[in-house]
Amino acid sequence: MESTTVSSAFAVHMLAGARAQGFDVDRILGGCGIPPGILQQPRSRLTFQQLSRLSERIVDLLDDEMYGLLGRPQRRNTYRFLCHCMIHATNVREALQITSEFYNMLDNGLACSVVAVPGGRAFSLTRRPKSVIRNHYALEQTLLSAHRTLCWMANARLPILRVDLDYPKPDYAAEYRYVFYGAPVHYQQAHCAFHLANSSLQRPNTRTTADLKRFLEHLPLTLITQTFDATDLPSLVRRWLERRLREDRAAPGIDEAAVHFGLHPQALRRRLARSQTTYQEIKTEARRDLAINLVNAEELSIEEIGFRLGFSESGAFVRAFRAWTGFTPLAF
Repeated sequence: MESTTVSSAFAVHMLAGARAQGFDVDRILGGCGIPPGILQQPRSRLTFQQLSRLSERIVDLLDDEMYGLLGRPQRRNTYRFLCHCMIHATNVREALQITSEFYNMLDNGLACSVVAVPGGRAFSLTRRPKSVIRNHYALEQTLLSAHRTLCWMANARLPILRVDLDYPKPDYAAEYRYVFYGAPVHYQQAHCAFHLANSSLQRPNTRTTADLKRFLEHLPLTLITQTFDATDLPSLVRRWLERRLREDRAAPGIDEAAVHFGLHPQALRRRLARSQTTYQEIKTEARRDLAINLVNAEELSIEEIGFRLGFSESGAFVRAFRAWTGFTPLAF
């Protein structure tokens, strides 16, 4: 889903280390094309491109790939070196073990391990005694990077059986549906971890060193935009809705969606409910994210954007955009 956006809460947490070291956070944001006021609005969102530019800028300033959030810096190119170690793994299971051993050598306040769980293995993070971890983003980023690197190596969307987090459910928890590919998330656990099935662990490493060179050229965007061809129903519905919005300038209702997917509307509702979502939620998110991308592009008028998203008049679009982000399109 190329228009997907993320909560600005991630940017707020990403900036905590730079702020603590005395950097001008507003200046950093401005240099990345992010108006500082956006981060003061809890409902605001950023595009992947904005978040990627912010990530690169903070890493450059701090020479720390973990943004100053851990007790010891993770110097620039640490992740690249990890990938060069992983590229020689024969399968996902071996690569996961290499990842765990590599992170332990960093001695950054997190103890990593690969442990047996029912039906597979878990990549687990434990906070070391007296460790300095400024916020949860350091943990989320470590889990996401490890999992998505494995997905890239296997050239497949490796399903996560479950995610364990050692902190309470945050306000932005809805974002985890994208971060962890829809896996069930359990809070206030003893450790942070993601669980992979044995079938995923046995998948071979399909990549070469030439593939790795291309993969590393566009970090971190290659990680945060990684999708592969998801086949779960919510992802299929979201992709279809985006295509209809972009190509047909239509926002179809659930009856039309049901016909497209060969289901009765009630059956579609039930199947989406099993994934803890609804058709209306997916439709709203698709319109919201595409609207944010189009407004940021500054190539179309507000009226034209509203029309493309299926709004009959610009006032309705402006009201919807304010409800989605806390801003009018112009203020955004």
